[in-house]
Amino acid sequence: MAHLGGIRGYRSQEEFFGTGHYTNVVEPLALFKADPLLHEPGTQFSYTTYGYNVLGCTVEGASGMRYVDYVREHIFQPSGMHHTRPDDVYAIIPNRARSYGKTPSGEIHHAPLIDTSNKIPGGGFCATVEDLAKFAIAVQMGVLVTKATLEQMFTPQKTRSGQDVPFGLGWVIAAPHGQKEVWHLGGGQGVSNILYMRPDQGLAVGILINVNGLATPLTAAPILDLARRIVEIVSPSRLTLSQR
Repeated sequence: MAHLGGIRGYRSQEEFFGTGHYTNVVEPLALFKADPLLHEPGTQFSYTTYGYNVLGCTVEGASGMRYVDYVREHIFQPSGMHHTRPDDVYAIIPNRARSYGKTPSGEIHHAPLIDTSNKIPGGGFCATVEDLAKFAIAVQMGVLVTKATLEQMFTPQKTRSGQDVPFGLGWVIAAPHGQKEVWHLGGGQGVSNILYMRPDQGLAVGILINVNGLATPLTAAPILDLARRIVEIVSPSRLTLSQR
């Protein structure tokens, strides 16, 4: 969960922007299952969405449920996320936004078709910004996991040699100016997004943009800067977490 397993990431544009369709979380394993690990597990940090494909299979094996059904029952429904679902290119999804990209000169164009079914559970879902906010509330209010589990998720991990890595369990962890931040960026063909939280203040900002190129998983990006600026605007508020 902290990208220490050594499973490789995307190797080509075809893998990242592919149009192949997969009907479950097991089928995409064929893309990388025969490849050697990048390093011995636990010894180095290497960001990988495919590592979460393996985790999805683990969830299915432990629960006896399809991964999509499991997260719907145990995450989306308890959080009140009524509009979050797999981004199935064949499904009619009400109000699904059109995706756009930018040329090097800044001209906006329609983003090419991409099938994200190979990314589940490391991606491949669509949601509304309201659902993203509901998820942040559920996480911070203890609806989904215990306080002890949340603290573990929000604790930066280390390699076996004790080297710090920028991830907790599923989240980027940082503390600029002594203020703890927990966030994750996402980006793809025609989309950029972030969920940014300051758990010690009970604050969260979710941003979804239907233009690509504004977010990458690790690097500082315009969308991360925007989230930080929004939090700075609202952070002096004296509202309690329950009121937010």
